[in-house]
Amino acid sequence: MTHSPKTDTLVLTGAGILFALLTLLVGFYHEPWADEAQAWLIAREGGFWDILATYARQEGQPPLWHILLRSLILLGFPYRYFFLIPWVFGVAGVAVFLKKAPFPVWFRVCIPFTYFIFFQYTIVARQYCTALLFLSLLATLYPQRLTRPIRYGMVLGLFAFSSTPGALIAGSLYFLFLCDLLSGLERRRTAYGIAAALFACFAALAWVVFPDLTNPFIDGKYDHISPFEKLLSDMPRIVALPFFSSDDDALSVGNIFWYVGTVLFVLLWFKDDRKKLLPIAILFGPLLLFFGLIYWKLWHIGYVFLLLLFCLWIFYQKKRFVSFKRNPFLWIWAALFVVQIGWSGFLAVFDIRKPYAQGQQMAAYIRPYLSSKPVIIGTSFWSCVMAPYFPDKLFANYDHHFWSFTAQTKQYNLPSFLESDKSPDIIVYHPYHTDWFGVKDEEEFIESLDKTQYVGKTFSSYVAKKNGDEYIPAIIYIKKSLISAKENK
Repeated sequence: MTHSPKTDTLVLTGAGILFALLTLLVGFYHEPWADEAQAWLIAREGGFWDILATYARQEGQPPLWHILLRSLILLGFPYRYFFLIPWVFGVAGVAVFLKKAPFPVWFRVCIPFTYFIFFQYTIVARQYCTALLFLSLLATLYPQRLTRPIRYGMVLGLFAFSSTPGALIAGSLYFLFLCDLLSGLERRRTAYGIAAALFACFAALAWVVFPDLTNPFIDGKYDHISPFEKLLSDMPRIVALPFFSSDDDALSVGNIFWYVGTVLFVLLWFKDDRKKLLPIAILFGPLLLFFGLIYWKLWHIGYVFLLLLFCLWIFYQKKRFVSFKRNPFLWIWAALFVVQIGWSGFLAVFDIRKPYAQGQQMAAYIRPYLSSKPVIIGTSFWSCVMAPYFPDKLFANYDHHFWSFTAQTKQYNLPSFLESDKSPDIIVYHPYHTDWFGVKDEEEFIESLDKTQYVGKTFSSYVAKKNGDEYIPAIIYIKKSLISAKENK
């Protein structure tokens, strides 16, 4: 069935407006959790040079997101409107995709409401919110990448500095760009100049983000298994999760099925144009190897989904989208949309009804006691979730409020209290992964305190995931003497 261009424009415009309104609504209720607060605190408490020379390396991420946040904070942008930043990028990316992508209207309308684009890359305030915008711009500019290389090179450079997955994809695109130049497809000096500039860009990026090898996510984390075993274990769900599977068992029958099925899907989709399989393999290879051998989390692998869309865009085959009868693979896309839009709907309701994080409530709970200048200690990475709600130094046992992912992490944590006779007035305790961040002493420290001197209050936080919800409790202990002093005022 065909529609008039005017009707198609109305449908696409309506989809874009609906996406913008729904994500704005959910974003208004969304409260940043620790990873989101971490980036804000780095930008607030670190200078531009600190971000470039130190913190990007510790985070294992390119610095563009932190530099953007630092600039906005200096302009007075408040933390309570943090959700607007990813929302702007998400809406902009969807607008470019809806307007420029060559896919049929029904396909374009469904894509923005899939799980990663709708929730992880528009509502959650992290650097991944830029992915759809940059990839859509690159796909739009791709046909003129050699004849008009300046704009393509600028977007490619920004994409490389946006996130680690973005840098890997940008590096693959840069390699393909060089291959096109060296093959003689284009001899313009401008293209060679952009290639040289991008080389310098990637060299600078390598210096900025070369990881701190004492990062607990790298140092010794996989010493017990070989790289091949880790790749074999992780690759099935890395490939499968962006599309259908939510099973955490990497080698389950279901994940193996989706892993093999996804590869077959790509091979069969391009079976009539096999020359495209090599550049597709070049684009996917570094990303999947990094996820398989180094590090990945659920929110990272949405890049696999976005990269597939990018490949279908730049190597568009109109005949593949003509009819469900002629191309049964369209039924796979339809099933994918049903599953992923279902996830998005679940998470939208979830984020509105339940506390994704309770940093704001925790901050409100201890704020009345701050006039007494109590000694407050924070325990583990999760404590930073409440720090953005205070302008001044909050925790006595941190040099700064964001977490430093290095072997020196403990210099910011509990030993100074373990070695002294002091007992803190307020403790922000997260009994979750206390050994994951190198602070296993926390539980022993908490247990060593005289609990009869404290009143504990539990805050229920939920980090929503596709396969359910993850309960992360926080307990705030306040000394009874501090409570009595406040009540007597």
